[in-house]
Amino acid sequence: MKTRVNHYVPQWYQGGFLAPGASRFVVLDKHPETRTLPDGRVVNTQSSIQSWGPKRCFHETDLYTTIFGEDINDEIERLLFGPIDAKGADAVSAFARGDPAEMHEAFQDFFAYMDAQKLRTPKGLDWIKASYPKLSHVELMREMQSLRTMYCQMWAESVREIVTADESDIKFLLTDNPVTTYNPALGSGSPACAYPNSARVELAGTQTIFPLNANTCLILTHVEYAKNPDATNPIAKRTNARFRGNGYVHSYAHIRTRALAREEVAAINVVLKEGAKRYLAAAEKGWLYPEQVFAGPWDSIKNILLPKDHLWEFGGEMFIKFNDGHVHYQDAYGRTSGAHEYLHRKEIRTDLAPEDPCGCGSGRVFAQCCQDIPAEQRPSWEVFGIRERNLMFCRAMEHILELDADKTWDDVRATISDEQVQEIHQVVADLWPIDTNLSELLPRPRADTFRAVYMGVLEARSANSTVVGMLGFFDEIVIANPFPNPAILQPEFSPTKSPGLHKVNTVENVLLMLALWPFIAHGIVHVVPDIGDYDVEFARASMKAAEERTKGPDEVVAREDLRRMWSMKYKTLVALNRMPEGALAAHFRTERRGASREEIEALVTAAKEMIANDPYAVLVPCADNKRGSFLVQKGFALESGMFFAALTGSVLFTDYHSLWQHAHRHATEHLGQTATDLRQIIQACQAIELPVDVNAELIFEARETGKSESLRAVMRDIISATRENFASVSVLELAGRLDRARETTNAQLAAMPGDVVARIQASFPLGGFHRAAIWRHLLTFGQAQNIAPIPAAFLVKFYAKPKTTGTGNTMLRQN
Repeated sequence: MKTRVNHYVPQWYQGGFLAPGASRFVVLDKHPETRTLPDGRVVNTQSSIQSWGPKRCFHETDLYTTIFGEDINDEIERLLFGPIDAKGADAVSAFARGDPAEMHEAFQDFFAYMDAQKLRTPKGLDWIKASYPKLSHVELMREMQSLRTMYCQMWAESVREIVTADESDIKFLLTDNPVTTYNPALGSGSPACAYPNSARVELAGTQTIFPLNANTCLILTHVEYAKNPDATNPIAKRTNARFRGNGYVHSYAHIRTRALAREEVAAINVVLKEGAKRYLAAAEKGWLYPEQVFAGPWDSIKNILLPKDHLWEFGGEMFIKFNDGHVHYQDAYGRTSGAHEYLHRKEIRTDLAPEDPCGCGSGRVFAQCCQDIPAEQRPSWEVFGIRERNLMFCRAMEHILELDADKTWDDVRATISDEQVQEIHQVVADLWPIDTNLSELLPRPRADTFRAVYMGVLEARSANSTVVGMLGFFDEIVIANPFPNPAILQPEFSPTKSPGLHKVNTVENVLLMLALWPFIAHGIVHVVPDIGDYDVEFARASMKAAEERTKGPDEVVAREDLRRMWSMKYKTLVALNRMPEGALAAHFRTERRGASREEIEALVTAAKEMIANDPYAVLVPCADNKRGSFLVQKGFALESGMFFAALTGSVLFTDYHSLWQHAHRHATEHLGQTATDLRQIIQACQAIELPVDVNAELIFEARETGKSESLRAVMRDIISATRENFASVSVLELAGRLDRARETTNAQLAAMPGDVVARIQASFPLGGFHRAAIWRHLLTFGQAQNIAPIPAAFLVKFYAKPKTTGTGNTMLRQN
């Protein structure tokens, strides 16, 4: 027999709110069904007060059931919530009784149940649906399961207080939203709490309320707010706010000293009633109207909820020594690296004039950066931002390699040492430690900035075309940091433990960063570490999403991308060139079976000459002939590319046909179908010719002198209009502007030297680009709210520059 009647508040939990010996509640329906009479009057079709038992309360038919034709599946009710509820019943009972040993044993089960309870209700499910662009019922069930432990870590790190109603004739309410949040700055009517939203758990002033039964209630308060509520901004994120994550807590620490008075219980019930979607229940009818007992203002309730004593049991630093001698350290907020101290700004100004440099370190003036963004939504002003850290890194590289002294780049290629490789990558680890909160540092979306995220492997030798050259089209570009972060690598793969293996990559990456330095300083190239470089959980989640995307038999590498194999083959030659004499010859004999000795020698000579003249190629011989070189290629895949694009208000761009195809196949609602009336804009984009194989200094100068500004300006307006569904401007008008800007830009840049031009294929799919797995990452790792689909993507194709007497372009092989 299938279980189709789903109790989103379990009957065993409801039993704790019944009066002794009673079997029914008094139930209040906040929004009873109505009908309109012929005279226009609206009346209830049934009473707002009912008398129901637990079996009839807080349930819906097929709330968790998935139905495929005639196949009815109730596994979520039986196999997911069955075990959670079984363990949760024992855990809630242990917390209600208050025995420290029992609470310690049930600690993880308790918070796992509490987290599931918050999301499994109709309000919780409505919140999930509202947080995604589009979800089917099956997808909704999948996301509920994937999100159900998102709050556990922050709750466990909170001050945990259990209060009772022993001295009150009013007891705690049972509602259809048992896990309720309160923030003194976000009262009834606050847009941030409009249904289905409620005060966000990660905000410093948000307290979580969970009645354990009619007489006992758990209140969770973030440590910094509990200890200093008057000096803490209640709507700023708590320190080291994060969903998921790891850390240690004192599971025996609980405050249980307060028995609340009648008015205090009523104040908590006001919060519970406000957080309910529709139904609340109690043993007595009068309890259902707590506003008749507590008439104080919303923000005064914090004085009742804040813990009064025993705060010394929470927070503080923690040192744990393990049997292998390893010592784990964390501070009061779960931070493990201490980076928040040495990356903290020495001076933080808040009284900025419009023309002052912005406090986030973007390089823009305040008026063009954070002035119009609420303080709690800005990139962090307390620690150094992405641009500043990249500039620190560039200066550190320059100093470590002695390029700021008398060394030339050829000297570096010929002499780079293991110690220098170690030092460079140690700086990477220091600037991007494992407790980095990258979402606090990213540039915020701006209507006046046409920003793009590059998807694909970042090839140092071709970055001048794929990144720098495209700055004639995009205002700003976000790329993946090419350096591996040793923070999460095993010693045998780590550049700080096995530096000799990383010299090939290090030389390439250093020269790439040096070339990008002026663009980084100008704030138009953002070099961002992939969160997976230091967050193992994000790496696993992204890998799982990518595996689901690529597991089908039709998911093969696009033919155009097969040409890229030359890049890794060439890097292999560079690595072999470091090996003893004969290694290159042996390689070519394997590659060219049947070739004569003279042919092999000619190939070796040609390869050595090419490598010697390649500024990206290391020339230092390999000290360990057995291990050789570790070749790494880094870049944003579809998952991480869309993640950063959504967070930064960017579009996507790539020169990888496989990623272009996957974006349309797996991240659009209609396989990339474009609205017909946007074809004129798409055609105008295809006629743009950007010279990209050009000295980076010339491209920087072109940006500084305003060349291609008209093109970027109209693209900003096109992207803004796409987000608004062209509500205030016509497609025809924008297409005309784009066509005129294209002609102007092509004329301005025609004289620039170079043999390669880029042409652009644009895509504006109906509903934009979005994918449930990526939006899940945005909600958890990105701590994002109200993120819109990505409006557009651009595929870049490279062609030989047309000759004045020619009849067309020749497409180059992808590099």
